[in-house]
Amino acid sequence: MLTSETKKALRRIAKAMRPATPPWNTDETVLDEWTAAIIARNLELADVHRMFDKWTTDGNTRWPSLYQFRQMVYRQTKNRPTVTTSSCTKCYGNGWSYVNNSDGTEQTMLKHGYKYSFVTPCTCQAGDTAKQTTLYKELK
Repeated sequence: MLTSETKKALRRIAKAMRPATPPWNTDETVLDEWTAAIIARNLELADVHRMFDKWTTDGNTRWPSLYQFRQMVYRQTKNRPTVTTSSCTKCYGNGWSYVNNSDGTEQTMLKHGYKYSFVTPCTCQAGDTAKQTTLYKELK
């Protein structure tokens, strides 16, 4: 999911969980942390809804802490099948290879004090899996 879709989904869930106040309430940076946790594990919208359905079905009426939320995200994605191709020298099995500049250096960007690298799906089998991610399909 894209950042905007993730934030929109979290805001919809916040409305559904009223009167419980979401952890970010009026602080966008906290919402950004929750969003980053979802995007880092490449959750789909259905995964997010399943997590919160389970959370409320288990009798919880308050929001989880960020730590609990990250654990929920991890549990939601830990059993996904992954392709590992450790013999690939470009991506080392993760499916993404770095984009290089014409001089051979890694293409990067500095934004908000963080260094971001540009990546593209690798040409190996793990790269085929990376091409199936929602993020890649929507940004392509």
